[in-house]
Amino acid sequence: MKHLKPFNENYYYQLISREEWHKYNSDERIVFNKREIETVERFIQENHMGEVTIEWNEDHTQLTLSPNYAYINRTYIEKYDDEWYLVWISREKNEYYKCDQLEGLIDLIGQIII
Repeated sequence: MKHLKPFNENYYYQLISREEWHKYNSDERIVFNKREIETVERFIQENHMGEVTIEWNEDHTQLTLSPNYAYINRTYIEKYDDEWYLVWISREKNEYYKCDQLEGLIDLIGQIII
């Protein structure tokens, strides 16, 4: 994937189609490193005061964010080569995003997901 220009002038994430998400999702996922895990968890704790449950799959290749008040609106985040993140927000109408770098992922979490 090529690097994104800032979306909305300030953010490095982009809404994508389900087809595009599936195309990228067929690549091999990469393990989140310790810095990424700590950054995401700290951001959520500092900005959302425990209103979100954070779950990692066993091999730390997928992160799930779930509002504590509902089973719907789960968010699934996966990391890919060259520090790309794919995000699927499971709502009444599913939304799919790609994020460039950890900063883009944090922007998306803060602006859209929670």
